[in-house]
Amino acid sequence: MSSVSNSNSSESHGTNGYFCYGYDSCSITGPLNTPWWKADLQNSYFVSTLIVKPRDDGYDFSNIEIRFGNSPTISQNPILATYLGSTPPAGTVLTFKAPHPMEGRYLSIQTFTFPFAVGMCEVQIIEA
Repeated sequence: MSSVSNSNSSESHGTNGYFCYGYDSCSITGPLNTPWWKADLQNSYFVSTLIVKPRDDGYDFSNIEIRFGNSPTISQNPILATYLGSTPPAGTVLTFKAPHPMEGRYLSIQTFTFPFAVGMCEVQIIEA
């Protein structure tokens, strides 16, 4: 992650398998210019779908760009999907479909809204 909001919001909370709703179990960056969250899958996979559970308090998931590819540098990977607009209502689970199965090792979620953060409670990566 580009930064960690507080001690209860580590990057691992985004992929711990717990589809929580509480702020203390979510992965949240600090408010920075273009904050990001990134997962290293350790190997290259073909991915078709990404499921994201944003926070339920109405913060930290707006104007999102999701990239997936083999470069550890976020900007060098192709865009898998975007989410334009404000944080969705409480209880929303978002599903993003890749335009075609995409190969990669690194998944990144970034916002270009300032000052803002990237926060989500769970990310599931579905192999093609």
